[in-house]
Amino acid sequence: MADNVIDQIKKAVMTYPTDKVDVTITSFGIITPPIGVLNVGDFFRFKVKIENKGCLVMTNAKAHVFGTEWADVSTASGGPFSQGPVENLTNFVVAAFGSYETGWFYGKAKKRCDPDTKTIVLADLGHWDASLQYILDSASMEGPKEGKLDQIVYPA
Repeated sequence: MADNVIDQIKKAVMTYPTDKVDVTITSFGIITPPIGVLNVGDFFRFKVKIENKGCLVMTNAKAHVFGTEWADVSTASGGPFSQGPVENLTNFVVAAFGSYETGWFYGKAKKRCDPDTKTIVLADLGHWDASLQYILDSASMEGPKEGKLDQIVYPA
C-alpha cells in the first residue's frame, strides 16, 4: 500500500538532516600559548555552523559536538572536558535556506595522532523541531478575483 501524504512528510522530516543540512566546524583556533601547531595538552576553540538548504524552518535546535581519542570537548574554556556528546547551551532557529553559527565550544588535545588522522572533533545537528511556516507562507498566493459587485449604473 502506498504511503499517504502524512507518512511521506514524516519520512521527509526524518531524513531532512541528511538530505538538506550541512554541519561544519568553523573558527578553529588554538588558545594555549604559544600559538602554533596543536600539541598534546593544548586547548582550542571552535564554532559549529548549521546550514539549512531546504524549506523547513528548524526551531529549538541544538548542535552536538563529540570528542575523539585525540581530543575532548566542552562548552566552557575551563571544562569539564569529555568525549561528549556536548551540546550548546541555548536553543536556536535556523531559517529555511538559512544558516546559524553557534557560540564557542572548547577542546583539549589529549593524544598525538598520526599525520593521516585529521578529525579530532565531530559535530552534528542535535534535537530540532520542524516548522512548516516557510512552506505555508511562501505558498500563500493571491486568489482569483471572484468577488463581484453586480449593479446597473443609470444615467444621472
